[in-house]
Amino acid sequence: GDKHLDNYNKYILIRAIMEIGTGLNLSNQNQKGMELGLKLSLSPATNHSLLFKANNCPSVEGRIFGALWDSTLDRYSELISLFGICLIFIQAGWFWMGITTFAAMIGSVMVSYVRARAEGLGIECKVGLMQRPERVVVTAFVAILAGLTENLWWLAGGMTVIAILANITAFWRVAHCHKELKDR
Repeated sequence: GDKHLDNYNKYILIRAIMEIGTGLNLSNQNQKGMELGLKLSLSPATNHSLLFKANNCPSVEGRIFGALWDSTLDRYSELISLFGICLIFIQAGWFWMGITTFAAMIGSVMVSYVRARAEGLGIECKVGLMQRPERVVVTAFVAILAGLTENLWWLAGGMTVIAILANITAFWRVAHCHKELKDR
């Protein structure tokens, strides 16, 4: 086997567990655990793309599986984090913000799904305003602000932005693919 790939895949799993832990800390409103997880998951040391390139994985199969593994765990960790935020709103009696956060979850999945489906059809599809890096930064930023100020309005604003822009991005990608297929 490819030693670099094995290390990379283990690293991705550890990072996903850390992000899932962050989501669970969010749902339990554990401020210290949530902040630590968000800071670690955003730090340059945890940028798995750079780590993978630095290790220079030589096998094509390894790189393909690594990409699949990484994307799969990214979806899980993002959805669990957003579910934690959804639970915060429900527990606080902010029902409609729970629904809004659920819409953010749907948009997040659809942005990734449309891109993956498009790439399966041979169409490059990176258009839009709210790809995963942007969603992670917005979520982390508003979660930290909400924790520091003890004010859920920060989370509400961030989830509203993600809900709107992620779903716009998903439909933008569908329109982009329609145009690309029509022009073939």
